[in-house]
Amino acid sequence: MIKGWIHFIKGLTTDQSRTRASICQTCEHAKYSKWVGVARDHTLQNMQGLFCNQCKCPLSAKVREPKQTCPIGKW
Repeated sequence: MIKGWIHFIKGLTTDQSRTRASICQTCEHAKYSKWVGVARDHTLQNMQGLFCNQCKCPLSAKVREPKQTCPIGKW
């Protein structure tokens, strides 16, 4: 999921990642949480947002990684 984090840091968003994010936002397995992550200024910071309760991945990076898949097959 490194590529997803790189895209997040660079602020890159594709049509695919927007579509995935809209699906995840309404999913019953998307949960709000806080974690330590790499911010856009390349520092470790406390982050907050949605993560998948099935695979435990932060969705801000997962939806931006082209090779990732939804663990329950929604995308």
